Amino acid sequence: MNQAQSKNNSSVLLWGKHVVQAVLQNPHRHVECLYTLNTIPEPPFNTQRCPIRVVTADQLSKWLPHGAVHQGIAVRTSPLKSPDISELDPKQGMVLMLDGIVDPHNVGALWRSAAVFGASALIVTKNNCPPLDGVVSKTACGASELVPCIMVSNLVRAMETLKTAGFFCVGLAEEGSIPLENLDLWPLALVIGSEGVGLRRLTRQCCDALVSISSAGAFSTLNASVAGAIALQKGFQIGLRH
Repeated sequence: MNQAQSKNNSSVLLWGKHVVQAVLQNPHRHVECLYTLNTIPEPPFNTQRCPIRVVTADQLSKWLPHGAVHQGIAVRTSPLKSPDISELDPKQGMVLMLDGIVDPHNVGALWRSAAVFGASALIVTKNNCPPLDGVVSKTACGASELVPCIMVSNLVRAMETLKTAGFFCVGLAEEGSIPLENLDLWPLALVIGSEGVGLRRLTRQCCDALVSISSAGAFSTLNASVAGAIALQKGFQIGLRH
């Protein structure tokens, strides 16, 4: 067994200063060990929560994916418990739903934007989502400790559950008939489609509305994480009015 691996196979290894700091500040995390290079981290790292092991750069690099930018620090921790989708409260604001986004950098960036703009949950599908630790957590830059992620088997069923609870499911699509700037539905469940095909057919049909992002000219294609961030900012503004 790798020396950084835990006897508890469900634990995960996360890396990067912002991520580790957020993990150590999260009371819902059980932290098994903190790995660091040469020196003990200074505040704001809460190093009293767990054992600390000083390792070499070579050791840390062997334990992590090739090319991982670990910044000299990593932490072994238990996964966070996920709430049930039926527990989401419309009074807590919008949620973000990802319909088949598979690029871990896009998922991480969207998770980070969800935290910035006050989303109460991130919802992804079990079969069309990259592993939520590692690269996703590093890209999310600590947002995974603030916005809970819910994995569902069927996104359309999850949307129906949210609609029953009082959410408006709004999909982002280039051909959406409603410009994003004219949207005024609340509370929102924003649905972002995959990098290639966008929203799937059944997902589109389940949406209460499809919105588009206005552009300055003929070129209107945006990266999924950028489009999602723009939509989340609009959702945040709508929430302030309600």
